[in-house]
Parts: sequence; structure tokens; C-alpha cells
Amino acid sequence: VEGNGKLDELARALNDADSTMKKLTVEQQDLNRQIEDTENALSQLGKSKISLSTQLADTKSLADAEARDRASLMSKFKSLRTDCENLKMRIDDEAEKKNDTLRLLSKAQADIQLWKSKYEVEALARIDELEGSKAKLCNEVAEAEETVESIQQLKVQTIK
Repeated sequence: VEGNGKLDELARALNDADSTMKKLTVEQQDLNRQIEDTENALSQLGKSKISLSTQLADTKSLADAEARDRASLMSKFKSLRTDCENLKMRIDDEAEKKNDTLRLLSKAQADIQLWKSKYEVEALARIDELEGSKAKLCNEVAEAEETVESIQQLKVQTIK
């Protein structure tokens, strides 16, 4: 009986050990699957890391290029702004010169008008004076011609 008890005990221990072994085998398989899943995940993460590193490098290159382009555009913008301000100053200077020229032109036209009216008045007076002198001279010439004619008639009569 003692041998049977021991045998039963050993059989139970063997069954327990067999059961524990099966549990450990299942647990080992589960842990191996988890290890494999983790290794696959690590492999995927490595690939993702490489992809993200490449994307980061590309993005950095693009950002550097955009920063250079932005700096270039800012430089061009500042240059164009300066050119614009210079052109505006030149336009203002030219407008001022134009206004000065228009003012001088207006003054010259006023002077021309003044001199024109002055000379027209003086010229008309002088024309009237000259016409009066011309009329006098014509009268004197006519009188002289009459005198010459009368002298010639006297001469002709005296000779007769």
C-alpha cells in the first residue's frame, strides 16, 4: 500500500509535472510568439526610423533651400523697395522741376502779353503819328509840285 501510495503520489507528481510542462511549453510558445512579434515590430520600427530619418533629411534640405530662397527674396525685396523709394524721390524732383518750369513759362507768357500790349499801344500810336507825318509830307509834296508847276508856267510865260 505504501508502494501504491508512493506510486500514486509519483503518478500525481508526474501528472503535475506533465501538466506543468505542457503549461510551460504553451507559455514558452506564447513567449516565443511575443518575442517574434516584438522582433517584427522592432524591424518595422527600424524601417520606419530609416524612412523618417530620410524624410527628416529631405525636409531639412527643403527647409534650408526655402530659407536661402526666402533670404534671396528678402534681399531682392529690400533692393526693389530702395529702388522704388529712389524712383519716387526722382519723380518728386521731376515734378518740382516741372512746376518750376510751368511757373517760369506762366511768368514768361505774362511778360510776353505785357510787352505785346505795350508795343501794340505804342505801335498804334506810332503808326498814327507816322500816318499823320505821311499825310503832311504828301500835302507838302503836293504843294511843292504845285509850286514847281506854277513856276514852270511863269517861266514859260516869261519866256514867251
